[in-house]
Amino acid sequence: MDLCGHATPATAHSLATILDYKKDEIVFETLSGRENVVETNN
Repeated sequence: MDLCGHATPATAHSLATILDYKKDEIVFETLSGRENVVETNN
């Protein structure tokens, strides 16, 4: 799946809130390298 700059954190947010993903960090493997997204409950 191609992800752009805004879609990556939005996807992480959806994984965390809608799909109840429990870990604090989500790592996406992309053609340009790894992208880590950290969800916080602030």
